[in-house]
Amino acid sequence: MTSESRLFLQLNFRFQAVGPAQRSRSNPSRLYATVAKSQYVSDGFQDLSFAEVARCVDNCASRLDDAFGCSEDNETVAYLGLPDLRTAIVFLAAVQCGYKACYPKDEG
Repeated sequence: MTSESRLFLQLNFRFQAVGPAQRSRSNPSRLYATVAKSQYVSDGFQDLSFAEVARCVDNCASRLDDAFGCSEDNETVAYLGLPDLRTAIVFLAAVQCGYKACYPKDEG
């Protein structure tokens, strides 16, 4: 694969997951999610905008790219963690880098 086709493949994958990125450019302060500040509801909640989530996705995608590079053949990345907002962020970052995201669950 030539360097030009690799770059096109990277750009193509990066533009497939532009949901939060596009919305963060058109309306950066728009509310994406409200999450608990801690495990205790009495501590309150924090609003996250599309711009903040897009920044998180870009940061996560950058870390994936640094660790594994971009996938050329849609390889799978597994995420083991709590089912919260991080799950969506990892999914979007994986797609941005050309990976599929796998979420194994414990049935035992």
